[in-house]
Amino acid sequence: MKTLKPEKTKSLEIGTEWRMWNNRLNVDLTYYKTNTTNQFFKVAASHASLNKQYAINAGNIQNQGIEALVSLDAIKNDNFTWNTSVNFTYNKNKIIELADAVPEFNLTGEGRNNFASKLEVGGSFGDIYGQDFVRDNQGRIIISADGIPQKNNVYTKLGNSNPIWQMGWNNSFNYKNFNLSFLIDGKFNYDVMSVTQSLLDGYGVSKVTGDARANGGVIVNGVTPDGKAVTKVDAEQWYTSTAGMGPVSSQYIYDGTVVRLRELTFGYDFNIKDSFFKKLRVNAVGRNLFYISKKAPFDPEVTMSTGNALSGVDIFMMPATRNYGLTLNATF
Repeated sequence: MKTLKPEKTKSLEIGTEWRMWNNRLNVDLTYYKTNTTNQFFKVAASHASLNKQYAINAGNIQNQGIEALVSLDAIKNDNFTWNTSVNFTYNKNKIIELADAVPEFNLTGEGRNNFASKLEVGGSFGDIYGQDFVRDNQGRIIISADGIPQKNNVYTKLGNSNPIWQMGWNNSFNYKNFNLSFLIDGKFNYDVMSVTQSLLDGYGVSKVTGDARANGGVIVNGVTPDGKAVTKVDAEQWYTSTAGMGPVSSQYIYDGTVVRLRELTFGYDFNIKDSFFKKLRVNAVGRNLFYISKKAPFDPEVTMSTGNALSGVDIFMMPATRNYGLTLNATF
């Protein structure tokens, strides 16, 4: 019986900080690299064991990236100020090593939704695995003689649910007693999967299926086993074969890139003389007000889990919400 060891992290961080123009321009830049070893994992036991799982220390998981912040007092006078700042983060995750006897294992098994989250040497945390079509050597989908697209039962890597880079742009304006600020942020270069969309398509109740029926079928780049090109498949045949509970997973992987107005604040400062309060500020605040750009059919931040096993997966989650509020700040 082996004793589990504590997890260890080795890190390297190098940074620089610049201040210029009487501190009106500030630049912070950091490079980091961390390697985490002896991580705790549960893996499937052999059929000869009385236990379904056993715990191990495994892995050398590496994260390296860059964090940057640039802030500028663009305008600064007695009546009006404008401060603008941009922050940027880039992170690349890589699984350097697992256990000697376990080169890969599933965090989420190959279930009926045709989705799996795996850890594999050379891969990354958040890798999404699923099924794709059977294709010929030209990449064309194999369509059977009765018009059914053929699904490959082998699970392959389809994407990763962790953003490679993120960016935010914050602005703050002050004019006499009025203040206005807003934050636009975005997450880029990652993938998400929608089981919701798959099930809606399978039942034929989504807009996509309605459009396909109106257009006389689904446009495809396919070929029959005897080499005849196929350019269109009946909508019902297509979606009953590729959607539903056990879909062709690759058809429901979406670019998770999203840019949104994260927060908007408008306020007023009341200067109260001969009072218990020195200043009162009232702000109207709105959060998650609208998308500037979104490619997935759902909000990529509203997923089954923020953990690795089901991150980036939408299974009939609650829709994203806008928030409005008022705040009162008092200075004594």
